[in-house]
Amino acid sequence: MMINLHTCPLSVSPGVNELIRQGYDILPFLSRHRNKDWGNLSDEEKAFNDYVMGKQHGTLWSVYTISSGADIWVLTNLTNAVRTTVMLPHEH
Repeated sequence: MMINLHTCPLSVSPGVNELIRQGYDILPFLSRHRNKDWGNLSDEEKAFNDYVMGKQHGTLWSVYTISSGADIWVLTNLTNAVRTTVMLPHEH
């Protein structure tokens, strides 16, 4: 069964929740992640995400830079309960 990244549950970390409260919009980054645009990863890391997607097992990881210059991570765990989490790097 192919996993649909558009319908999996979403959670945000406290740090990202604070960014949202400050007016940052994370929806463009979620859209990019769900459309397999892995953001600021190396070619090797992007290829690994494509491999994980094909296996439907493991964790997908994307990195995007917001307007303040900070990075946010979007991770989707495909192994057990499929879930996408948006977090700051130091919250991992």
